Amino acid sequence: MFSLKLRVKVGLSTAHFKRTAVTESNMPTPRAKAAFRYLLANNKYYKKYWEMQKELLENDRILTISSFDLFINYTGIECAMYPVLYPETAFTDTGILQTYRDESGDRTVRTVSIGHSWTIKVCSGVRAYGESHHLAFFLYEKQLAMKYFAAHTRAQHFGITADILTRDSQGSAGYWEIVQDSLADPVRIQLGRCYDKDAHPDLYHYVRGLRGGAVWQVAFPNLFITLAPAEWKFPLPYFLEPYKKNICAGSYLITLHIFYLTCTVWNFLAARTGNRWFTVLEWVKKTEYQGRGTEHTHIAAWVMAHVILLCLAGNIKKVRVVTYLLRYLAHQHLTDTCLSSRPLVLFSD
Repeated sequence: MFSLKLRVKVGLSTAHFKRTAVTESNMPTPRAKAAFRYLLANNKYYKKYWEMQKELLENDRILTISSFDLFINYTGIECAMYPVLYPETAFTDTGILQTYRDESGDRTVRTVSIGHSWTIKVCSGVRAYGESHHLAFFLYEKQLAMKYFAAHTRAQHFGITADILTRDSQGSAGYWEIVQDSLADPVRIQLGRCYDKDAHPDLYHYVRGLRGGAVWQVAFPNLFITLAPAEWKFPLPYFLEPYKKNICAGSYLITLHIFYLTCTVWNFLAARTGNRWFTVLEWVKKTEYQGRGTEHTHIAAWVMAHVILLCLAGNIKKVRVVTYLLRYLAHQHLTDTCLSSRPLVLFSD
């Protein structure tokens, strides 16, 4: 019914209705005919866009869908794009709120997440969700468009500019100003702790042991970690190894794996008991995503170092802290855990 154009990711996704009508008589097999009848009966969004296509073809109208309709007006359109992945109305990602309101009659303000809904599907046993990278990009773009459009609408209502309401987004020019302001509080807190001998004796004596009692070395973040992994070199569990031959096919699954695994490793390093290299006092983590979807993580931490931190910098062969941890977790814990009935227990917060 639909054709979604997205070959090389250099711009927004576009879509248009196909020129061939979708009818039961066109189905090649009895099973396909039964599936078509099932979709019309159980997925109201598929039926809605099927009827829309039928009307456009009968009246010989333009089949192209505008970006405004695609990203703002057309709710549940992914059900018509990928009907195999959305057999029923409840499976929708972009029409969650509307479906809930229609079925429950509840009109109160609700917050829903397209990303959370989609991630639950990807983490299921159906790999087709994670392998549909075009659909993942489209859902991400639709979520952003809906967010910014809603912000613009609210801004007009309050008589302010939309950039004020979207400064919390990484795409905003003022995003890092907010991050910088928020990090000022941990700096003030850490500075006070450096002089609090009763409540923080370890930190108090650690600061006095530094050259010249340089309080600023602990008051400000003193350990910065940047992770920009290459998917084809990253340790993967056995069920993701085949995707190394075609990274695009499993980009979403691999990104999820990298995200959960880096969180697990960092939580291990940042434990209250510390590790052989340092003890983490406070930390902040920001995650960005590259054009192909791979994560790019930045970590700033306030630590009490047990070794010279410079020796952990770069790709020094003698110090392969993260590499060993990743290999161990990827090939031991992840493999064992994914054989159980709850494959993501290891990553639970």
